[in-house]
Amino acid sequence: MNTSAFFWIKNLSRALIAGLGLVLASSAMAGAVSNAKITKVLGSGGAGNGFFVYVDTAATTAAAACATQTTPAGGNRWVLDPSTAAGKAGIAAILLAQATGKTIHISGAGTCAVWGDTETVAWVTVVS
Repeated sequence: MNTSAFFWIKNLSRALIAGLGLVLASSAMAGAVSNAKITKVLGSGGAGNGFFVYVDTAATTAAAACATQTTPAGGNRWVLDPSTAAGKAGIAAILLAQATGKTIHISGAGTCAVWGDTETVAWVTVVS
């Protein structure tokens, strides 16, 4: 094997290992909540742009460190960006669940990119 091929393979393997580490680290820091009942929804405009969903359970797993806001009853607050297609789809699912009394699963993005103290929703599923 010539030295340039060895050098290329060595660097590629390092990049793949580093990338895998980043993926695992970012997914480990994302919050999630299962079978949650929606207690409140709130759209915010003006200074911020977010659609908030409040759920009845505090049983969030591995919430993002930036997610410091909870509900007065001890549940969790999540936020979606209504200016994106993914945010609009998530909002539609949340409103459907609220209107029909169904529960939801939420998986967080591991960041508070939309609102500084509330974890951004990566995906939402209507459950029952």
